[in-house]
Amino acid sequence: LSPKISEHDYQVRINSCLKFLKKSYNVKLTVQFKGRENARTEIGRDLLIRFLEDIKEHGSASSDISKGNRSLFVMISANK
Repeated sequence: LSPKISEHDYQVRINSCLKFLKKSYNVKLTVQFKGRENARTEIGRDLLIRFLEDIKEHGSASSDISKGNRSLFVMISANK
């Protein structure tokens, strides 16, 4: 994902994630930052939290939101 993702692309990612969670796969969700976006990581964190809220019926975060070099990521596992 990108912090400036459009709504349609966001919905495509949601649907892809739900497809994998229904098969009981784990999903790694990553927000990549480029250039000056790296100074505003709170936008990416808000995007990850929104994503987790949208899929909470099918999966949940199995780890906390972690910061990489130029990214934020979280592991999502299917609900039992």
